[in-house]
Amino acid sequence: MIYYQRSLRERNSSANLETTLVWWQNHADARKCLPTMKQVLQKKKAALQHKLTEKLSSKQSLKEVQLEKTMTQKLKASRQVFLYGGPWMSDEVEDKLQEVPSADQKKALLARL
Repeated sequence: MIYYQRSLRERNSSANLETTLVWWQNHADARKCLPTMKQVLQKKKAALQHKLTEKLSSKQSLKEVQLEKTMTQKLKASRQVFLYGGPWMSDEVEDKLQEVPSADQKKALLARL
């Protein structure tokens, strides 16, 4: 009976519980405990499946949040570039910078970085 109690602990995996279940099926005096063991095994499997599903869904939602954040940052950066005349070629920088008011020249250069 001590072995039976040890097999029901939380730290045991479902594979260990299945092995224990097969062991108990092979012993005639222990067959009366099999329904309880089967219930425990089913609950353990359901709990593990639920944990895995939760973990995967939280990972997926975190990934979506990070993707949305990077897309927002990229969109903001591209809007700032177009606010000051769009993309400039490296040989056009000095000419385009003269067209921008002096108060916004620093902002225009920083938007391109």
